[in-house]
Amino acid sequence: MFSNVILNAVFLMLSLVTIADGYCFRMSYAGPGIKDCITQNEVHVENGTFYTSYENCISCYCNSGFLSCCLLGITLGDLHPDCKAVEDVPCWEKAVMKNNENEPCPYPY
Repeated sequence: MFSNVILNAVFLMLSLVTIADGYCFRMSYAGPGIKDCITQNEVHVENGTFYTSYENCISCYCNSGFLSCCLLGITLGDLHPDCKAVEDVPCWEKAVMKNNENEPCPYPY
């Protein structure tokens, strides 16, 4: 029974991951032997620290001159034809009715 609970929890977590547009990447703009990182926008990030950009919807970690970044937020995919996606807060969308953006979309998505 305990193993079924664990399997169900793992399945639920994996199911939730598919809801979000998860995408991660690694980049380096530093030269050899440089431990700190530089972002595409030329922001200096100290080694061992995080950097978040809501303009680009990414969260990064600097490790020995390499930035490991993942996208932030959720972009909604297939919605009911009567609904549309609008920005809720930076990097996050919510589903609303096309004819009234103040009304949440009642259909599953």
